[in-house]
Amino acid sequence: MIHIPPYLISSLLTHLITLRITLAHDHSLGLRSFLILCSLPAQGQVSFKELSHLLAVPKSALTGLIDHLQEKGLVERRQDQQDRRRWFIALTQRGQRITQKIREEEEAKVIRPVLQQLAETEAEAFLKVTEALQRELAVILLERKPARRSRVSKLANRKKGG
Repeated sequence: MIHIPPYLISSLLTHLITLRITLAHDHSLGLRSFLILCSLPAQGQVSFKELSHLLAVPKSALTGLIDHLQEKGLVERRQDQQDRRRWFIALTQRGQRITQKIREEEEAKVIRPVLQQLAETEAEAFLKVTEALQRELAVILLERKPARRSRVSKLANRKKGG
């Protein structure tokens, strides 16, 4: 197996995150709000619990973020008809338009320029590697425990009386 220096992967991820922060800023969104929008399917919905787990954001923090996105008319909450305790989050039509625009900008400003620098065989290999990494990272995310508030924040809340 070939050894890939960890700094290369870290550097790649840092560049991608920086570019996504810029895109989020361009659309007057914070990074977490941006990630929520990009994590929701264009059509359909995701349960509140699944979204919390996927983004590694505690449900308590996610509630405020979803409230903010709902106030902006980008997402809506839908109650499960079989289990009224369960809620789903879905993009509104406005949220779908903005998310589509963000994806188009990301492709035009980031993905296409990078891939154009690769030979066709390199681009095909990159696609296969990216798909494999995506699958493996999804498995890792699904297997890990949900995010919890840190002990420090719990202690701070106790001191405040919360």
